[in-house]
Amino acid sequence: MFTRRTICSSIAAIGMFVGLAETAPFAQRPNKRTTMSIGTPNNDASSRGMAFALCNPANQLVSENLDTFTITPGNSVSCFGGTGTPEHSYGRSHDLSLGATAGQALDITCVHFALSQNSLAGNATVKIYLDQDGTAGPLADGSDLWLLGTLSAAIPTTAVPVTITATATTPIAVPADSLVFVEIVIPQSFPGTHEIGSNAGGELSPSWLKTTTGECGIGSWVNPSALGFPSMAILEAIEVGTAIIPDPCNDPLPACSSDVDGDGLVAVSDVLAIIGSWGMCGDGTFRPAGDIAPLPNGDCCVDVADILAVIGDWGVDCGGGGVTGLSINE
Repeated sequence: MFTRRTICSSIAAIGMFVGLAETAPFAQRPNKRTTMSIGTPNNDASSRGMAFALCNPANQLVSENLDTFTITPGNSVSCFGGTGTPEHSYGRSHDLSLGATAGQALDITCVHFALSQNSLAGNATVKIYLDQDGTAGPLADGSDLWLLGTLSAAIPTTAVPVTITATATTPIAVPADSLVFVEIVIPQSFPGTHEIGSNAGGELSPSWLKTTTGECGIGSWVNPSALGFPSMAILEAIEVGTAIIPDPCNDPLPACSSDVDGDGLVAVSDVLAIIGSWGMCGDGTFRPAGDIAPLPNGDCCVDVADILAVIGDWGVDCGGGGVTGLSINE
């Protein structure tokens, strides 16, 4: 596990310039003559200062990058050939048991990443996984990853670095102290190239990549260092907020709620159960046992109203005993 990480409660986008081509090139599938090789795309663009703008200022930005501002064209490795670039996945782990996120049930609301350049407009897919083996980074075949949710983001045709944000339609709930893995899938560019945004500023959790259908022999997850590119730290961050736990006191009371102890009969034992919880009130995460009035939802506190509700239903059979449809022959 790692001991440091970058966590920001607010951050502003700095100096972002986006260049859009007038028309996107026509996409085509690679043919048998296509030769793929590992390398860095040719790109004459200069490094630009960048940062990720929070989707919600109340959230936290969690990044493993030591430099969250710089996108350096030509710093990323990918599989490409003379006619284009196949679909790639890029990934990174985040250990949420560290720092300010420790011990909290969280919602992932947005994922931020960057492109140095991209020849063909399309849609990137972002997948959020729970890493089940407790070790940062995926197994080569990804068998340790359990999918929690999927996001999507439009990616433009651009010759200069840009930041991209994928926003969850419904926040993705993550248990406290989870190890999560983020996969960013960039579609193929035929003809053309794409380059994931990265820099050489260092990272607290390694970057990973693969090709979807195994081009260049990297159909399984591999660290860029193994390909001779130890300085490739993909620029990426997740945005998290404290998970919103529904208040059970907003739910309607169950049928025959006066049967507090659940024995099927409203009687003395139910009064005693209410006395045992007397004065207790819920805090938004639970309903105290004995909160049975007023209908329909109760008031989330155990008080005189609950005693009166039991007295009002005194002797009611709530169907807890016997077997329906059977009778005794005499």
